[in-house]
Amino acid sequence: SADVAVTVSPPSSVGPGLEFTYTVTVTNHGPDDANNVSLDSPLPAGFTSKGNSGDCTTAFPCVFPTLASGASVEVDVAACVPRDFRTNPVTLNASATSGTTDPDSGNDSASVDVPLIASIFADGFDCP
Repeated sequence: SADVAVTVSPPSSVGPGLEFTYTVTVTNHGPDDANNVSLDSPLPAGFTSKGNSGDCTTAFPCVFPTLASGASVEVDVAACVPRDFRTNPVTLNASATSGTTDPDSGNDSASVDVPLIASIFADGFDCP
């Protein structure tokens, strides 16, 4: 079995028309290696992906064939908030599954709320 856990490290805030980045971490707390780990972090409706970096540079879902016991992977997710977006807070979600039995499914997903703050520096256009 392998206890796969997910955390989301958000930015301090996001703003309409601006790009932001958050980090999703998947950790295998063991005791065995986790096989076929699939990570997903769907963006809120209307948001635009600006790409992933770190341990996964493809679009979600990211698949890791083997995640050793005690190992972690990190994915930096860049996204753009639509300029007309007004829902506050913005909720960021992530979840992981594995082909290995997970004894603690309660930490297989994570969700964080991030304040939406209008910026005087936003030009009223969607980020490039």
